[in-house]
Amino acid sequence: MSKQEARIQMLQPSGGTEIFSGLEQGYNEILHNISRSQVNHIILLTDGRTYGDEDNCISLAKNAASRASELASGYWF
Repeated sequence: MSKQEARIQMLQPSGGTEIFSGLEQGYNEILHNISRSQVNHIILLTDGRTYGDEDNCISLAKNAASRASELASGYWF
């Protein structure tokens, strides 16, 4: 095993991720750059554990869902 591989093997998961700020930035980028010629999606890969911003994530998801029909006329969202 190489030195780099050994270091990778030593990594231990811990803590959490504040998902909201990244999710909000992605959502705002879609709103700002929405285009009929591009795919307008956010793909969020997570272990499902956020750090203290659960309510904000849920609120943003509800807002995005309520706007989806408005944005979807002529666009894929």
